[in-house]
Amino acid sequence: MPGGGARFGRRLDEVELLAVAHAAHPLNQREAAISAATLGRHLRVDIQAMAPQATADGGGRAWLVTTLDAALGAVLQGLCYGWLPHHMLADPLADGRLRALRLKTGARRLVPLELDFADEEHAGPAVRMLARLLTDGVPVP
Repeated sequence: MPGGGARFGRRLDEVELLAVAHAAHPLNQREAAISAATLGRHLRVDIQAMAPQATADGGGRAWLVTTLDAALGAVLQGLCYGWLPHHMLADPLADGRLRALRLKTGARRLVPLELDFADEEHAGPAVRMLARLLTDGVPVP
């Protein structure tokens, strides 16, 4: 809808985020489950596009980065903790560089991926083709 108004997206998938920190990070040295208050005393990395929702949930100090790779790099360096996409964590978790945080609640989050048109009626042919490829699951070369 031009000029604002309600938008209704079409769910494509979900991305699972996992709370992680470097194996040597102080949060991973705790034996008890970690509370939100404890998390708030440590630096968290947020991806800038996700920051408003993440900041509202996480509290505390946040380091905003613009890419998932930058967020992963900061966590791998032991500078902070963060919720990162599970699909990016297989190797660092398997080799022990990162560990999942034992949180009292919220260790995993699901982020919906939706296809949303500002004005579907006036979408051009390229936008319609991209939408079809995304919704039909056709692999993009």
